[in-house]
Amino acid sequence: MLRTRASLAYLPDMSRDSLRGFAHLGLLATLLQSFLNTGRP
Repeated sequence: MLRTRASLAYLPDMSRDSLRGFAHLGLLATLLQSFLNTGRP
């Protein structure tokens, strides 16, 4: 875990933007899952 943290510090801005995109996709997936769960009887 510490190794990945250190590598994150050396990532360029482009990689940070891609990580932000992955986080956004995760948020969308969570919203979609909650929406599907509320649709169930």
